[in-house]
Amino acid sequence: MKETLASYRYARALNESVENDQELETVLQSLRGISDLIETSQPVRSTLLNPAIMRGDRQKVLQVLLEKSGAAPKAASLVVLLFKRHRLALLPFVTEQFSNMADERLKRISADVRTAQSLTENETTRIQKSLETYSNKTVTLNIQQEPELLGGIVARIGNTVIDGSLQTRLERLKEALLAEELT
Repeated sequence: MKETLASYRYARALNESVENDQELETVLQSLRGISDLIETSQPVRSTLLNPAIMRGDRQKVLQVLLEKSGAAPKAASLVVLLFKRHRLALLPFVTEQFSNMADERLKRISADVRTAQSLTENETTRIQKSLETYSNKTVTLNIQQEPELLGGIVARIGNTVIDGSLQTRLERLKEALLAEELT
């Protein structure tokens, strides 16, 4: 909980410091790149987070990493700040929070779509446009195939689930028939 609050505050401060949408996207990509590098490279991660290594040496490694990555200045400044405050381990959480804020600011949202069978390009485009109209945001689709749905689709966008699956329709029909039988 404490990590979530701290990472939210760092992300919010970074978000407020970014002036336009183009810079926002650049900072987000830089932050993701640095975070991914630190998370996926065990030697880099263990060097930067190991208190047994002299702080000055770790800071030099971080500076080289930031220079070689070509990180946006604001992203690099945040990473250095986290390092100086002994909070570099928060970077993945800060990145996630900042990504959510950037998506909100740029009016983007991700939708999880489950289908019984693979969709054609035309069907995918129609679903995407419908969800964009519904949400008033640019939608990125994450499509998963689940044969147990029998037919139709189930879309989850934010906290809303739109269930147009054959499986659910059959369950509703069954419930209606059983209710009719009881009366």
